[in-house]
Amino acid sequence: MMNFTKEKKLPVFRNLTCLHHKRMDEVTFRLLNYAPSLKSLIVEIQLWGLKRNLKFVPEHLPCLESVDIHQFCGEEDEIDVLSYILKAAPAFEVGENWNYG
Repeated sequence: MMNFTKEKKLPVFRNLTCLHHKRMDEVTFRLLNYAPSLKSLIVEIQLWGLKRNLKFVPEHLPCLESVDIHQFCGEEDEIDVLSYILKAAPAFEVGENWNYG
């Protein structure tokens, strides 16, 4: 497994179009910054530490079309993170099959 420390710059993952990550954390946010072609993001969300990591949320996700968040509870931290992601994703499509709960 790669060590994603704050000091190291990651390579650009130009061919990465789908990312399934177990938790939404600084590592996930940093990966998003280096995945300009990402179309689909799937995460199993964990609340701890999200608020303090918002500075790592990408400002622009040009290709992101869908986000699937498992275990979404509507907590303030979760809504803040999702809001940042949606603002950065001009290509995002609202689907008919979204499910809350």
